[in-house]
Amino acid sequence: MANIETEFLIDGDEGYDPDSAPKVPVRVDGDVYTAHCPKDSVLLLLADLQGDITDASRVRTIVEQLLLGTFDEDDAQALLAKIFDPSNRRVSMAYVVSLMNKIVKHFEDYLGMQITVEETAKNRAQRRATKAPAKKAAAKKTSTRKPAAKSSAAA
Repeated sequence: MANIETEFLIDGDEGYDPDSAPKVPVRVDGDVYTAHCPKDSVLLLLADLQGDITDASRVRTIVEQLLLGTFDEDDAQALLAKIFDPSNRRVSMAYVVSLMNKIVKHFEDYLGMQITVEETAKNRAQRRATKAPAKKAAAKKTSTRKPAAKSSAAA
């Protein structure tokens, strides 16, 4: 990185301290975990999760990123185990999305966000619906010309 001498410096760290937000207890299936203010990218991850994802490994990656962006690593791993435990029918993907929406809502004043994941997903659906429909291929026109008469060759 070049050493630039200047009297002016933009300090990206100044005034932004996500760890200063108070942590909040979160009950999941009877156990209490501690959530911290999530990264703002959690909204993007939630929107991705609610989109058209067919790749199971991508879904697992997103869920893990959501949890790690909101909980300490030990809590995130414990929650991930609950989500993918086939005997735990309560803690599902829908449960996680609902929980994350509640956590984001709790911290929205600190994050400075007024948009929820449901609104993000709805806006995405509206954008998709308002896209111009694909043009249909023009139907082939049938010729009005008569086929050329076969000439009989006189021998």
